[in-house]
Amino acid sequence: MNDLCVLIDSEIIFYADDLKLYRTITDYEDCVSLQQDLDKLMIWCRVNAMEMNLGKCKILTFSRSRTEITHSYLAGDFVLEKVESMRDLGVILDKSLTFEDHLALTVAKAKTVLGFIVRHTKGFSDTTTLKVLYCSLVRSVLEYNIQIWAPSSIGGMKLLESVQKRFLRYALPNLPWNEPQRLPPYDDRCGILKIEPIGSRVLLLRRVFIFDILSGNIDSTNLIEMIPFHVPSRALRNYEPLRHGPGFRTEQQAKMKGMQFFPSSNIFSSSPSSSSSSSLFHSLGSPTL
Repeated sequence: MNDLCVLIDSEIIFYADDLKLYRTITDYEDCVSLQQDLDKLMIWCRVNAMEMNLGKCKILTFSRSRTEITHSYLAGDFVLEKVESMRDLGVILDKSLTFEDHLALTVAKAKTVLGFIVRHTKGFSDTTTLKVLYCSLVRSVLEYNIQIWAPSSIGGMKLLESVQKRFLRYALPNLPWNEPQRLPPYDDRCGILKIEPIGSRVLLLRRVFIFDILSGNIDSTNLIEMIPFHVPSRALRNYEPLRHGPGFRTEQQAKMKGMQFFPSSNIFSSSPSSSSSSSLFHSLGSPTL
């Protein structure tokens, strides 16, 4: 597929049999250019005796602008369906990149799995066993790609933490749950089982993600270009080389994003600027020879 990258002017992302074609749309000419690249893709498929699954090809525009540029795109004679959200590698992307749909679905799925554990472990008294089941089956659901979609709002984080709070209530039945004034704080309850609050886990996972990008463990030039390194003209006594960038007005805002000592939290849950939008062509399914 290397020749396809040369043939098409728009940006392309490949993953296995999955292809995404995208372009920043600022005027009608950009729409025409994207359509021309779609036509080139169709020609390339015919030349290489490959067929796209057009039923799984969708158009998704990322924008918060009220005056969104709209255009109908064709794959041959087939009009591609435009959607408000779609699942990509297990994460639901919506047009404003709020990830609200994904958050709601993830919490619902985690609660379902937790309910399964509760129903089948009524006779369990070993909290270590319950902890292993929770971390492997429930927390893994909550933390899947959470570096990308973790909510920045307090309400969103409370929704995530509610799953773990429900588990703690089940795993620690001897605590005075009916007497809130005697009940230990949430962090202390987590400490009894030696598990971290979900918010702390998000902070850790985001820092590890940034570290992997900077150290080359994640090979992505696009991501590393989005990190606004701050290199002062001269070293100062209190110089912090990876301090958060100008995207945060206060330290508290940076902490809410979970990246107080790193500059690039805006690459995880930000949305495109209102002055432009990006149209995404998504082709799913294996090509047939």
